Amino acid sequence: MPVYIPETLIDEIEQLKELGKFDEAMKKINTVLCKDPSNEDALLQVTDIQYRKGEIGSAAKAIDYLNAKKQNNDPL
Repeated sequence: MPVYIPETLIDEIEQLKELGKFDEAMKKINTVLCKDPSNEDALLQVTDIQYRKGEIGSAAKAIDYLNAKKQNNDPL
């Protein structure tokens, strides 16, 4: 069952990312991923951090994973 990410946590993560505090943001994201490793919202946050840090290859892999997951769950 997917873990819901409270809006307040998302706001905290966004603020940390804007300040360039990527490690702190990742710690907050990891609290969600520990409970739900395939949480799409959390994985998108990880991808955004990787992109902002210039880790384009890692970000691309995460996006490919999310796209593949979405295609497999598409009811149409």
